[in-house]
Amino acid sequence: EEIEEDKKEETELFQFKQEALSTEAQKAMDNVIKKCSNILQFSKESAFFDDALYMIGVAYYYKQNYSRALRKFRELEATPESDLLLENKLWIAKTELQLRNYDSGLAILEEVKKLAREEERDELLTEAYIFEISLLSFRENYLRAIDICNEFLDYSDSEEEKAKVAFQLGKLNYGLNKFDKAAE
Repeated sequence: EEIEEDKKEETELFQFKQEALSTEAQKAMDNVIKKCSNILQFSKESAFFDDALYMIGVAYYYKQNYSRALRKFRELEATPESDLLLENKLWIAKTELQLRNYDSGLAILEEVKKLAREEERDELLTEAYIFEISLLSFRENYLRAIDICNEFLDYSDSEEEKAKVAFQLGKLNYGLNKFDKAAE
């Protein structure tokens, strides 16, 4: 719950670099890690085991402890019967990219997009596209970011998400002094 509240406060949707959490959110993440670790320690056969691994990984990610987050996501990846494998794969990609492992992170992100399309998991697909656009913008690869924006606009049926991406597309074109394209 705390993670979602913190994400809502995020000012920029297409921001790649994670902002530091508030002190209150840091404490909440520590609490998530502690409680989920208890599940892992005492209930290995629990139905919540994979959820606990996932939540710990996400908490570490938001705390910007990417190496620990990646370790938890990789542990979950080794649990083939989990219902969280595609979400987990997205978090692995995001974590690899935060660790500046661009080649492997982008390859995993492409795989997530492909699988999300096949499984009709539009929310995950949208999240993957937005993260990729954020990364490309951060790395100042504006032309590729524009291509990915257009790819998303061709695919998505969500008017709200398309509007957000179209606005980002306008900002990217404006930054490249393509004022006619930005106005579109």
